[in-house]
Amino acid sequence: MLKVNMVIGDYSGYVGEAMQTYFGIIAEGTLCEGASLEFTKVEPKLRCTECGRLFKKQLLTFECPYCGGQGEQSEVGKEFYIDTIEIE
Repeated sequence: MLKVNMVIGDYSGYVGEAMQTYFGIIAEGTLCEGASLEFTKVEPKLRCTECGRLFKKQLLTFECPYCGGQGEQSEVGKEFYIDTIEIE
């Protein structure tokens, strides 16, 4: 195995640096031993309660930049999964 590509949202509760540290230990003696671990980070986004669009929260406001409605937490930014695995 050459590489494991993971997607980790900022609000997932997992820290990429910690995952990297433990991956080497966990992978010992498995098919993943020696593989690199790469991450794609996902920034959290709010969903507007009025227009339904996703947007990045701005400092000190939850206001939707598209329509002025209020944003609420969405599932974007909570991701934690293996996206692809590259093998020889």
